[in-house]
Amino acid sequence: MKKYFFTLLVLLSFVAKAQYPNDIIHSGSTGIRSKSTGSFSVVDIDGASGDAALRFAKAGTNQWNIRNRPADDYLEIFELGGGGSRFVIQDGTGNVGIGETTSPSYRLDVLHGGSTGIRNKSSSSFSVIDIDGASGDAAIRFARAGVNQWNLRNRPADDNLEIFELGGGGSRFVVQNGTGNVGIGQDNPVAKVEISGVNSTNNTYTTTSSFTATTIMATKDLNGVGSNKIGIYSCADGGTSQNFGIFSETNTTGTGASYNISLFSKDNINNATSYAGYFIGKVYVSGTLTTTGPKPFTIDHPLDPENKILHHFAIESPDVLNMYSGNTTTDANGKATVKLPDYFAAINKDFRYQLTVIGTFAQAIVSEEIKGNEFVIETSKPNVKVSWEVKATRNDGYMKYVNTMAAEEEKPTYAKGKYYTPEAHQKPVSMGVNYIENEKANISNIRKADAKRVVEGPSSIDDMPIQKVLPKKVVEGKQSTDN
Repeated sequence: MKKYFFTLLVLLSFVAKAQYPNDIIHSGSTGIRSKSTGSFSVVDIDGASGDAALRFAKAGTNQWNIRNRPADDYLEIFELGGGGSRFVIQDGTGNVGIGETTSPSYRLDVLHGGSTGIRNKSSSSFSVIDIDGASGDAAIRFARAGVNQWNLRNRPADDNLEIFELGGGGSRFVVQNGTGNVGIGQDNPVAKVEISGVNSTNNTYTTTSSFTATTIMATKDLNGVGSNKIGIYSCADGGTSQNFGIFSETNTTGTGASYNISLFSKDNINNATSYAGYFIGKVYVSGTLTTTGPKPFTIDHPLDPENKILHHFAIESPDVLNMYSGNTTTDANGKATVKLPDYFAAINKDFRYQLTVIGTFAQAIVSEEIKGNEFVIETSKPNVKVSWEVKATRNDGYMKYVNTMAAEEEKPTYAKGKYYTPEAHQKPVSMGVNYIENEKANISNIRKADAKRVVEGPSSIDDMPIQKVLPKKVVEGKQSTDN
């Protein structure tokens, strides 16, 4: 009898403390255990109004609910302490919302008010987000409130990496699958970098040529109205050190290289007002300047500067010569000392003299040759005016240690049987040293591949071969002051 009475008291004590229909209070780690000897084990939570939930709390504070949301039957993680809905899985679609818990529109829909929505950090050597589209259109979209959207995507048609403007702009940037060619404004780039557009403002079209190792070659196809058309425009402003509008350097280490060209320019028009190169300002050449034609200076004609121009041409010679000249008058003894610049002996050798008597009949000789940067003229009469000229072979450090030119040279192997200026020998341009036989075909094929951006202009590819010329000797001159 005492045993039954004790059991009844224990049961009554549990009932007295219970706040819920089934209230289990314990001091261990597991309050309820559901274990099945079959294939699965279920805890079934069913609310008559739909609000079936599991609640998590710390002493009743900052409580969390995992529940069936009664309004729409979404699975929801809900912060009872005031935070509200934090996470949902949408009924019927399986869309997941984090922050966007009203109606997630995507498989994972994240809405936040901070600066970072998703973070992927690895403690290993790399971290990856894998975006894989069954049709190939795997993309990341960028937008401002859904307007002017951009896609970074794998383009499904060809698997090129593409930046695409969804607001109507279309393809803006591609990296070509298989080649790595980059196109800006060009869907199918044929060069390592191709920038194109056909409009009335600035654009650059970059393409390959028949050279086997062209990094960037640019041509201009522009249909705008006006006369100023620019293939490449480069400007470097500001700074306190060196500025380079265009910096070009060529280094070839491969076998079989015939020659290197850092900057190549070609005039396909070949008329009096077209130039392969046009410079306004000082031009400095560190090395050898070579031409096949004359080397003139060109100025406004002093007698009719508005309508005519005047050319003067450099003197050519098989030797590299410096020239000095002036006038002097002999003294009462018929002698005159001509003083040359103090650097004369440092850069010259093999002196050549020319004397001309002015105003009278007299003989004139160089009585003492150049020594200590001066020489002596003697005339058969006193007080005779003499015009003098000295030519000397250039002998500075560049000519002694760097220059390798000679007046006559064997053509290199690649130039044998060809001409630097075939027209001068009444030969066809196809016999030019650097005539590119298939250049026209290459350019034509490139243009056909993207005809929408090409405006055909005059072409003289058959008439204007690309030429490389060997150096010619030049005469360098300096006018001295009268003595």
